[in-house]
Amino acid sequence: IDRYKSHNITVSQNPKKIIKFYIPSLMASFRAKTIFTKEPDTIEWLDNNGSKDNCLLDIGANLGLYSIYYSKKFDAKVFSFEPSFKNLELMARNINLNSLQEKITIISNPLTDQFLISKFFQGDFKAGAAEASFNDQKLIEEFEIDNKLNVTKDKISYNTLATSIDNLISLNLIDFPKLIKIDVDGNEIEILNGCSKLLNKGQSLSILIETRPSTEKLVEQKLTSHGFKKIKSLKYNSVWEN
Repeated sequence: IDRYKSHNITVSQNPKKIIKFYIPSLMASFRAKTIFTKEPDTIEWLDNNGSKDNCLLDIGANLGLYSIYYSKKFDAKVFSFEPSFKNLELMARNINLNSLQEKITIISNPLTDQFLISKFFQGDFKAGAAEASFNDQKLIEEFEIDNKLNVTKDKISYNTLATSIDNLISLNLIDFPKLIKIDVDGNEIEILNGCSKLLNKGQSLSILIETRPSTEKLVEQKLTSHGFKKIKSLKYNSVWEN
């Protein structure tokens, strides 16, 4: 895999602040090449809120692009949540490639609002792809029908353990964050429900969250109820602060 290293990517005016990524697939190559252009608002949000003392929770970290960018630029601690087994290997390699093993912690369990064992679905087997979901009742029903009909699709599921942000904080397994990035495939409201205690803390917190039509209103109601205000609406994301 060492043949597939990207060019140096400069993250600040400090000439030593460079990062690299493994790009063994077209999808991984695309993500590395477009780190500053695919979602420039995410980069801007990290830059505006970044500090060595500001811990980031990167929920839906994929290959670790934003985790690595943030940690390298600010020498900051990051907890990277990524349950997709196809992305985990490459993210682990990327973290080691950039010598950030002591700064970035990978958590491979899905996040929801409780300790729960349910089905995780992987729909695309290319590293860097985003088609994965947890405890999706619609997919669970579709899989049951397909199994009865002996229909095979290019998708797998397996039971795994999920937890919540509040559980991890209460067990002193992760630090209190100053930034939370949530980019998942549809269960963002369950993730927010699972950090209600954190949202109620009243400490300074900035949240960048991607929603979709089915969750946008619920996310808005949830964050508003905890005293957060929408600071900015972006193409795919919105920024909320308390």
